[in-house]
Parts: sequence; C-alpha cells; structure tokens
Amino acid sequence: MKKFILIVISLFAICLAIYFLPRILPGQQWRVSGERYRRMVGETRDFRFTYHSKASQPQNFTPAMSNKTYSDTVYFHVYENYIGERVKGGSPLPYPPVEVYCVKGQFFSTQSIFFFVARHSDGVHSAWVVHTATGAWNTHKIFVDEIGCAKE
Repeated sequence: MKKFILIVISLFAICLAIYFLPRILPGQQWRVSGERYRRMVGETRDFRFTYHSKASQPQNFTPAMSNKTYSDTVYFHVYENYIGERVKGGSPLPYPPVEVYCVKGQFFSTQSIFFFVARHSDGVHSAWVVHTATGAWNTHKIFVDEIGCAKE
C-alpha cells in the first residue's frame, strides 16, 4: 500500500512539474529555440547571443516579416523541423503570435544572424517557432520597431 501511495504522489508531482515548468522559466524559450535552430543549421562554431528582447506588440508580427520557419511542432505547418526535414501537412501558423522575441547572435568570426522566436497558438495547440527574418539588417530594424522590441 505504501508503494502505491508513493507511486501516486510521484506521478502527481511529475504532472505538476510538466504543467508548471513553462511558467517557472518564463522568457527562456527564445534561448531554447535559438539553440535548436543554430544546431539545426549546422553552426557548431563558437556562438553567443548578443541581443534579445520580448516584443511589446506581438500582434503586429505578420507573415511578411518571416522568411522560413522552423519548429518541432506537429500541429502547425513550418518549413523544416529541427532535424532538417521538410514538413508536410499541419495547419497554417495562426497569426498574430501570442509572444515574439527578437534575437540576434554572433559567431566569434563576427558573422551575425537575426531571427524571431514566436509562440503561435490556435487556442488549443501552441508551438514555439523560429522565423528567419527577411531582408537586410535595415529591414529588421523596421520590423523590430513595428513589434516593439527594445533597441539594441
């Protein structure tokens, strides 16, 4: 009987951890998604995040601001998953996203990359998606202003 109670308590604790973990570590999903994207594109060289900011107006993020999309979601259609496979099927990404982070990273060779990490939700399913940015850095600055990310 004691074993059964211990198992039930353990399962309950695991369920609570799964439910509350995203709330315990707010604001770090951009880093997790950014790392997965960096590894997916094969960039294993020295890398550091040089800038990130949570957008104050994620409702202004549009599909036109995004080039290719990457995620491990099974519910929404993205360009590729994090292991480099083209994704077929899935529902279109719901816009506007619930949250958006502007992220810039730099390789120690001074090459920089800029991308957005956005949480899309259709009210039932939710997924974090990396959006590669379209256009040159000047265009990115316009997008950053439109969605309300802090200045670099």
